[in-house]
Amino acid sequence: MREHTLVFSTTNILALRAGHQVSSRRPYHPDVESANACPNAEPGDRILCREPWRPHVDPDHGPGIKYAADDAFIAAPADAKAWCSQLAKSRPWWPAYRLPAWAVRTVLTYITASTEHLHDITRLAAIEEGIEPRLHRCPLELFANHWRRTYGEQSWHANPLVRIVRFERLNPVPA
Repeated sequence: MREHTLVFSTTNILALRAGHQVSSRRPYHPDVESANACPNAEPGDRILCREPWRPHVDPDHGPGIKYAADDAFIAAPADAKAWCSQLAKSRPWWPAYRLPAWAVRTVLTYITASTEHLHDITRLAAIEEGIEPRLHRCPLELFANHWRRTYGEQSWHANPLVRIVRFERLNPVPA
């Protein structure tokens, strides 16, 4: 079993942690291996979910990090305490891909992957992407808006080939 990393937005992290998201579409270029699409993953491999975060020094628990999705705090291990304390002085928010491995809190099990064009997504597939239907708003419209915010308007209109990674939660959400 191997480990792979996928970067998720705060919106996706909330959907993953609530158990609403079971797949993720990512731009796919068959001639270029993309770590963002787990090209070499096999069923049973683990996917470590990276998410936006910031260094923080908690008055009761010391140095650690807070997650952008829900402002949850995790204390740094002993060998990272000085590092977190120093970072807390310099930069408020860090991108998801820079999340330290010790701070990954959501782990998935890779099931399978497939490819299709972006606009081939169905209503059910949009819901599997963590899109929650809202009154008078179609999941496909909500997914399109999310894609545009993440990858840009041009990417949506280009209707690119996407890799669909399917997974299930490995670790439960702490109560």
